[in-house]
Amino acid sequence: EKLAERYPLDLGRVFLVGHSMGAAHTLQLAQATPEKFKGIAVLGGGSAPRKEDALKTIPVFVGVGSADFALRGATGLANTLK
Repeated sequence: EKLAERYPLDLGRVFLVGHSMGAAHTLQLAQATPEKFKGIAVLGGGSAPRKEDALKTIPVFVGVGSADFALRGATGLANTLK
């Protein structure tokens, strides 16, 4: 919202992307304020969602490499969101 005061942003088209620990933070922000995001991408990390219902209103992309140490957690997150 602060950036939109300075730059011509369309607040209805904001996507949030996080990698590793940022992926967990992305989930936290999206669960707290899902109405602010058009969609989110959680890459190479994440965490178990605490408010799955909040994430039902926005698309969520979960990406992780096949040899990534975060594979198990990301797979669990994707399965929970299904």
